[in-house]
Amino acid sequence: MTKKVLAIHDISVVGKCSLSVIMPVISSCGVEVCPLPTALLSNHTAFNEYSFTDLSSSLDLILEKFRHQNFKFDAIYVGYLGTIFLVEKICDLISNFPKSKVYIDPVMGDNGKLYKNFSIEYISGMRKVIEKADVIFPNLTEACLLLGLEYKEYFSKDDIHSIVKKLSSFGPKLIFLTGVKDENYMYSYAYNAENEDFYCVNNLRVDGNYYGTGDIFASVIIGKLETNYDIYGALVAASSFCYKSILKTYNEKSDSKFGVLFETFLPELGGK
Repeated sequence: MTKKVLAIHDISVVGKCSLSVIMPVISSCGVEVCPLPTALLSNHTAFNEYSFTDLSSSLDLILEKFRHQNFKFDAIYVGYLGTIFLVEKICDLISNFPKSKVYIDPVMGDNGKLYKNFSIEYISGMRKVIEKADVIFPNLTEACLLLGLEYKEYFSKDDIHSIVKKLSSFGPKLIFLTGVKDENYMYSYAYNAENEDFYCVNNLRVDGNYYGTGDIFASVIIGKLETNYDIYGALVAASSFCYKSILKTYNEKSDSKFGVLFETFLPELGGK
């Protein structure tokens, strides 16, 4: 039977990120995506200006209909929330699906900085959200924010091992960490707290900033784990898919602000 993932994210009309990449990527892995938009943006927030329409007021009615019809989901995938109100709402929503596996991307910042309009209060709220998670997908900036660590451009492998281990103390048993780099490579890590297994995959660095790749990375991981890949296999698949998409975008000189050219590689996600 096909697995179902409830994806709770925003959607941008322009700029490939959040639900506009999550739906095709997870679907290509053979998993059904049930999208639950939290906000509608004209374009993602890396552009100079954007419109933002909050859709969180619809959550209570949607959840009521879910209960009436006894809808079930194999997994819940939570991403960008943006407000303390929505953070609290999502904690309540997750509690209504105790049998669902919970994946959370604690979207808060990148490149050592908290995103605009976010606060210390929001970081505290996100710590409470990840207590509900089985699996989390922070980048290095978000990991430092969650742990109260000073961000620096380069961390040693021992430092990273310590960071993912500390993140697991919040509750999630599986940590995927991105945004780790040195002068030549980008690294993706996974840590399984249940048996303390620690995995690492690296790819050559490609110049530039590539928006939406965090959403794509997490979506491949979810699609693979929900179709019975092991942790390392899912990590390799996600890292490879993102690298190929970034490299194609770079080679074709496509404006990365509009998202990476991932569509060509979607058929590859269906195989094992």
